[in-house]
Amino acid sequence: MIRTAGTPKSPSPEAARTGNDRSARSALHAAGYRPTVVVADGEAGHPAGGPYDRLLSTASSHHVPGAWVQQVRPGGLIVTPWRTTLATSGMAVLRVTDDGRAQGNFGHPMAFMDLRGQRRDDHSPLRDVYTRDAWDDSRAGPVRSAPHWLDDDYHARFAPGLLLPGVHADRQDIDSGAEPAWWLSTPTSWAYVAGGTARQWGPRDLLDELDQAHDHWTKAGRPDLYRYGLTVTRDGTQRPWLDTPDGLLPEPFSPGVTPARRSGRTRPL
Repeated sequence: MIRTAGTPKSPSPEAARTGNDRSARSALHAAGYRPTVVVADGEAGHPAGGPYDRLLSTASSHHVPGAWVQQVRPGGLIVTPWRTTLATSGMAVLRVTDDGRAQGNFGHPMAFMDLRGQRRDDHSPLRDVYTRDAWDDSRAGPVRSAPHWLDDDYHARFAPGLLLPGVHADRQDIDSGAEPAWWLSTPTSWAYVAGGTARQWGPRDLLDELDQAHDHWTKAGRPDLYRYGLTVTRDGTQRPWLDTPDGLLPEPFSPGVTPARRSGRTRPL
């Protein structure tokens, strides 16, 4: 990256353990490079060296820090791997505007370890929230459609992931030749769908939410992930959009909001 950038104005935050700065410096010096190596919280950036022309993150985020936007000059770029719990690989390419926002489209998916302050367990919370008693107390309902698109279409998975932060999806193979079961989960709720069976438990109706998020993508013409983009302000507020920054997506489902119960009708997006 140093050879390509040719400038000290391109920081690269990454996740690293304390003490790795010495080995990093030694390796870089041995290769003939002498960049500034700082061991600190990567989400805070390095304001002392700014403003920067480029900020290239080699750690994934699901929330672009406002500090990065503040430290990149207007016209500069922020490039970072970006993920949701439904779509675990992605990339945000954001250009900082004169009014202090960073915005741009998502690019070719890639995956890195998470920023230290944004690390999440890639394993779903299902094992913690599901119990046999919860199954007995769960709500049964009709199956509108099994979410096989979670397996078959990454573009379909990416778009609902923008509206369902923190929702995990796990496939369960049952019998040879049988359709798989799908489990959705958050720390407070779970849902199960297989064949003609659907059950949900907890304050959220995750199957309804998934159906609505997928419907929004379908009604938009099934756009690929490259048509989606992100705007991030200096205070770290971020909003995803479709095609243009004016085409904001609906507000993501909130973990603290109880959506409408399954009743044959769904809450419009």
